[in-house]
Amino acid sequence: MRMHGLLRRICHSTTHLVERAPSASGPHMSDATLVEAALSALVEPAGRRHVMSVTGVSAQDLSQWRFDPRCVDAIVEAGLEFDDLVTALKAPGKRVGKSDGDCEHHLYEGAVMVAYAMHLLRAESARDISIHPDGQHGKQFDFAGWLGRQKFTMVSSRGSTEYGGTYRNSADQTVTVFPKPGLGDIVAKLGDRILTAECKGGIINTRHGGQLSKLRQGLCECVGQLMTTPLQGRQVAVVPRTESTLRLARKLAPRCALAGIEIALVGSRGEVSYIKREGSSSLALR
Repeated sequence: MRMHGLLRRICHSTTHLVERAPSASGPHMSDATLVEAALSALVEPAGRRHVMSVTGVSAQDLSQWRFDPRCVDAIVEAGLEFDDLVTALKAPGKRVGKSDGDCEHHLYEGAVMVAYAMHLLRAESARDISIHPDGQHGKQFDFAGWLGRQKFTMVSSRGSTEYGGTYRNSADQTVTVFPKPGLGDIVAKLGDRILTAECKGGIINTRHGGQLSKLRQGLCECVGQLMTTPLQGRQVAVVPRTESTLRLARKLAPRCALAGIEIALVGSRGEVSYIKREGSSSLALR
């Protein structure tokens, strides 16, 4: 079977999307490297068995494929996806006709927060996540309802809001929602390191100049906020993934890296990709 055909079948069978882009070590990534990148997302045995059953690839062949971390130019949008992060609203008068489709698709800041929190729990071995929304975030996004749909149950309340409290799932992972400013939008402990993330939302299908500017401004604000925060571990700026935020993130990434700041982009279904430098992205396994 030709390698690119195999890649297509793997990606189709697992809902993984791989974009072809220039690599760090040559003008183009090979088809084999793209396959390896897709397979690197299949960390669970059940996922690999599924690929073998659909594509006919043997376990021996799978065991020989390894992802080279130097090839950071594959974007894999993988894993458990969510279909309830985006809020579709009719555009106000001045923005009518300025979006792709009949409605504006809002990926609110609260949605970005929970999507990235789920990524940390499922892909980066976090056990306990703290989310610190403000009052507006709670009005825009139903934290309690969304976490409930992900099988998290509130076990204790915190603060004066109905949704503030600690939520736990059957794997004993916890998400604490505490509406208090100044603590970082997301704080998580990964091993012996603390991760702090600043998040912004936006309209992800807009062509309106003002809203496109807000998306770019949101990324800049996240980076600026992290720059003013003492470095305790990892710092991540997290914003919606659009063409404009991707372009800006690629430009910002080298200088952000010098300051110890990572950039993560969240797609409409909760897929996460880390932007490493201009023209490249790294895999975000979910």
